Amino acid sequence: MQVVPRHSSISNGSFVEAARSMTELAVTSLEVEQAGIWLYNESRSELMCQDMYAPMEEGHGRCAPFQVSLLPDYIHDLDRQRLTILTMPEHRAPLSVMIKAGAISAQSQAHLGAHIYSNGRVIGLFGMTTETPRPTWSAEERAFATYLCDVLGTVWQAKLRREAEEELRLLNESLERQIEERTHQIQVQSALMEAVLNNISRGVGCFDADNQLALCNPQFLKILGLPARCSTIGTPLLSITQSGKSGQDLAPLPQAVQDEKGRYVPFSLALQRHNGHIVELEGIPMPHDIGGTVITCTDMTKRIQVEIEIRDAHHAAQTANAALRKSLEDLQRTQKELVESEKLASLGSLVSGIAHEINTPVGVGLTAASLLDESISELEACYEREDLDSETFENFMSGAKETIRMVLGNIERAAELVRSFKNIATNSSSEEIRKVNLKQHIKDVVVSLTPRIRQSGVRVETDIPDDISLSTHPGPLGQVMTNLVMNALTHAFPEKKDGNTVWIAARQETPGTGMAEITVSDNGTGVSPEHLPRLTEPFFTTKRGSGGTGLGLHIVYNIVTGALGGQMHYSSPPGEGLSFRIILPSLTPHEEGHVP
Repeated sequence: MQVVPRHSSISNGSFVEAARSMTELAVTSLEVEQAGIWLYNESRSELMCQDMYAPMEEGHGRCAPFQVSLLPDYIHDLDRQRLTILTMPEHRAPLSVMIKAGAISAQSQAHLGAHIYSNGRVIGLFGMTTETPRPTWSAEERAFATYLCDVLGTVWQAKLRREAEEELRLLNESLERQIEERTHQIQVQSALMEAVLNNISRGVGCFDADNQLALCNPQFLKILGLPARCSTIGTPLLSITQSGKSGQDLAPLPQAVQDEKGRYVPFSLALQRHNGHIVELEGIPMPHDIGGTVITCTDMTKRIQVEIEIRDAHHAAQTANAALRKSLEDLQRTQKELVESEKLASLGSLVSGIAHEINTPVGVGLTAASLLDESISELEACYEREDLDSETFENFMSGAKETIRMVLGNIERAAELVRSFKNIATNSSSEEIRKVNLKQHIKDVVVSLTPRIRQSGVRVETDIPDDISLSTHPGPLGQVMTNLVMNALTHAFPEKKDGNTVWIAARQETPGTGMAEITVSDNGTGVSPEHLPRLTEPFFTTKRGSGGTGLGLHIVYNIVTGALGGQMHYSSPPGEGLSFRIILPSLTPHEEGHVP
């Protein structure tokens, strides 16, 4: 039996190897045909085979688990005396159960069972079976069986110890990894915290329970204007407040940090430094078990200035919004008056342009008349001196005729401008419906816009039959044509170049419909697809910075669909400019039967 303790499976705690060794040793030493080792499961309801050795059959193997409840007496005897002996035929019943469960061979005649203990607790059993009758087992055989069980218990303890050591090793490794990871996290967090403290705009200073500096960031010194020596760890708060003029600015700080009982309290304090900067200080007490306080400081000077500017801007915006709301309400409530205002504004612009246009022919005519007056005076002088000959008279007559033609031509030009202006002015100031010749009416509008057209370098062409007449409001119709032409001059041609053209065309709709169609189009830049749906919205303009109000086309749309009782459509195919199509009734439906 001296070989058992020296077996390697005992020292390394390999229970499987030990079980195989013990079953082999039991078979050879006790001269039995079969030996098996079983261990209880966790619920102790079943015995699980660890090794079954039968050299005459299959050698080492395992049988299926069998229920403990099937062998109550057998187990009870083992619990009571550790060893139990079963023989045929006296113990046929329990042996039959074992045979049926496959725990022993069908030829078994005698069985010796022994409990395996570990740390005073039964963990399983060791069974040895013979196929020859053996009514008794010697004391030495029983002692040997018990010894083998003790060895198995020792191996089991070694196994548990090895597993515990391995678990402890793995736990230690896990803890070491966790410590390394946590240390790395702390290092990263510490570096991050330091980076945050060094880069945030606020100053941060932490003071311990004795009101001594524990840490601070550079902004703390910069905002408070403190010298670098004040950042030394352990500097008392009181010493900081006594550091020159900057420290004197902080004189109220020690009293704000603690109450009369010396307890740290939260506080918020605004101080004006000697340089005029306003600094906001906030204190947050640390937890009681740590003590001390954290003081943050923020230079509020720029923020206060911005807040003042924002407040002023907000007030201005509120005032502007109130004015805008009133304007919008007035716009919705008095749209007719707005149209009139726009017409008057256009009329004012028209007057300025007409005055400029009339000034040219009148000036030329005045100059020619002055020259003629001088020529007549010279002729009279010759006549009085009786020095007038036929050659002098003929030269005078030739020059006078040319001068008179020049005077008449320019006076006629001025008269034409005055007549066009009179028509437009009269129509603009009249709300009544009159029958107008569309060609002449649009011609008057174009003539009135001559100064702006010439200034823009755009050519305006018309194609209107002579026989189209409308019974309508002349003033609003003129306003529509003026706004459409001015819209093209203002928006369609960002660059002056030859070929910039606005076309105005008209045609009578199918006879019997009583409708006329007016088209105003240009070959300018057109309108982008995203802007086109908003073209007639009030106050929508792409020229607001250049004086555009965004009301011109809105007024056009309202006049066409309202006062004139018509329809307006518009389109802007890519590369083809912008085109307006206006369909008007030849007799305004609102005033049928009232045409003078």
